[in-house]
Formats: sequence, C-alpha cells, structure tokens
Amino acid sequence: MNSEFIRMQKLAGIITENKSAKKDTKLTKLIKESLKRILNENMFEEGDIVSYMGEKHKVLSDDGYVVKLTTMRGEGKKENNITLNYNQVKEKVRTSKDYMNEADWFDYLPDHPANQSDDKIKKGYEPKTSPFNILANTGESAIFEKDGKLYYFNYSDLDRSDFEEYADRAVISVEPDGEGGYDEELDDEWEMDDDVVSNYLNDNYSKLSTGYGLDDYEEGKDFIEIDQSLKNEILDTFNDTKIKIALDKLK
Repeated sequence: MNSEFIRMQKLAGIITENKSAKKDTKLTKLIKESLKRILNENMFEEGDIVSYMGEKHKVLSDDGYVVKLTTMRGEGKKENNITLNYNQVKEKVRTSKDYMNEADWFDYLPDHPANQSDDKIKKGYEPKTSPFNILANTGESAIFEKDGKLYYFNYSDLDRSDFEEYADRAVISVEPDGEGGYDEELDDEWEMDDDVVSNYLNDNYSKLSTGYGLDDYEEGKDFIEIDQSLKNEILDTFNDTKIKIALDKLK
C-alpha cells in the first residue's frame, strides 16, 4: 500500500472524527475522489474479460471498492452475476494481462485454438446439412450425386478466396487483440480438396446458376444435372479415373 494512500486514509479519518465537520464539504469530496483513483489503479473497465475460479467472466462495473462480474456461458445458458471486493479480486481474478506474463496467456479462454484437441489447425466451416455428395473432383470441376441423380459443378471461374472459409488452415500465431479476444494469423497455403469443394457447394448451391444437360453446360451454367449427352462430353473432356467411375453411376 503506497504512502499516498495511507496519507489519504489518515486525513479522511481526521475529518470523519471531527463532528463539527460537514460530510459534504469540498475537501471531503476531494479526498473521496483521490481515494477512489488510488483504489482503481490497474483495475477494470466495463466490458473487460477476466477469469474467476477458472471460468471466463465479463466486468459489469467497478466502483472503486467492489467489482461486479457476469459469467459468459454462451447462448441459451443461464448467466450468473457475482460481486467481489478488492481482496477477493486480488486473490482469485486473473486477466489476460496476467497470463501474458506467463508462457500461455490463453489458458483461461476455452475457445482459444490452443485449447482445442488440435492446436495447430483451424477447422473450415461446415454447413449444417449436405444434401449433395461429392464423387469426384478435378481441381476445376466436380461431380456430385443426390437421390440417384448426378450433377456437374464447374468452379473454374470462381475466386479461390471464395472457398477459403471452408478450408482447414494451419494456425501460424495467436495474439491477444486487447479486447479480451484474440487475433489469428492463418496459413495461406491450403488445398482445394473434396471437403472444401463439397462444403462450399452445399452451402451455396441455391445461389449458383443451375441447368440441365449439354446445352446448359455449353452456356456456362455453374451447377448442372447430367444427362447422357453431357456425360459423354465430360468423359471426352476429362481424362480422369475418378470422373469416369463417378459417371458410370449414370446408366
């Protein structure tokens, strides 16, 4: 406890013991504000994220004497508010600043990539439903199947960045963002594999231009149901074993 704080306490005590002194004098208010500033040093602001008893909490208020926190359990889960005095805060509350002074500042963030089962890969987005099943992928186009029908998906004209969020990507580094969260640097090298193409198609097929047969294929439609004529055209265009096996399903 610093000497300035002790001096202020003594001065406040002298004034409160003097019965003739008025409680709301300018000097009393000045002392109270000075004490509050001292107490508040290195404490919290509304919205700060901290860890209390191993669980992530958000600061609701800090009046200079007590701190009010609320749990952060996610949508649909009951939140719990608590009030702590500064002694409890000092003993049991940890902040990202505390963790940054240690090897793993992110230990108190359960959704942090380093606390997942695989701390080096960020999984790509997967749609809730995938009605179309991918059978073959050339790197520019793919064959899909649904309910016994085959579909040709031409993605050669789409930008690679459109598929980025669906790819599993290596996490190069993770740094605190200063607001209780974190920023990730992800590897730009990732494969346009079956999972990426399938997840993109199943998430976006309703937005693609669609068609049926060879004529719509020649017009450049994105997603086309395959008939016998289009099957023959694709086989003539692509010398790919997986494509051939996939198209053999169409009788």
